[in-house]
Amino acid sequence: MRPGGLFLFDFITPDGRRRYTFRNSRAVVGGRITADSRGRFDEAARVLSVDLTLETPDHVAHERHVMRLYSVGEVEAALRRQGFDVIVVTDLYDGAGVPFRAGQPSYDVLARRR
Repeated sequence: MRPGGLFLFDFITPDGRRRYTFRNSRAVVGGRITADSRGRFDEAARVLSVDLTLETPDHVAHERHVMRLYSVGEVEAALRRQGFDVIVVTDLYDGAGVPFRAGQPSYDVLARRR
């Protein structure tokens, strides 16, 4: 990324570990689509393992996602070490976004390359 370039990404904090356990289902022509997501959080390692099953009328898919969850401070420090200045930390997940507040499950970060 060139100097002055902007970088936007989102990440999950340890407070977001419960966001990934859910079951949703919707009727569609010919049956139902069901998403079943089960998360397990390793407190010591701060690793969230999520098993997702997606069922459609003619197919079943299984996926596993393993994510390391980071605090806002850890993300900011890592960005600084890599030559970025953090411009804003916000939560864009619900609505137009809210400023950083301790205890939020996820954040979006906008940073500029030095």
